[in-house]
Amino acid sequence: TALQLGSINTARHYRLQRDGAIAPGRWANLILFDSLEDFRVRDVYYRGELVARDGDMLHRYEGEPDLSLMQNTMHVDEFEPAHLRIYD
Repeated sequence: TALQLGSINTARHYRLQRDGAIAPGRWANLILFDSLEDFRVRDVYYRGELVARDGDMLHRYEGEPDLSLMQNTMHVDEFEPAHLRIYD
């Protein structure tokens, strides 16, 4: 199913051992929907803590984000403008 593709299958593919399922030893990162027909998010849990309800964040982040966590996370081969060429 689409939900499985976006949860446990993805976690397994990227070897995220604590994500993707509800089970002992896993992080409780959950999104609860009012209905599976329109996918309107009701609650969001991060590591077991309710962090958002009905589109509103319940906690404000204090301090500056650690941007170093985002550095060197994407590794691609050399890129040249010729790679954008469209062939007929």
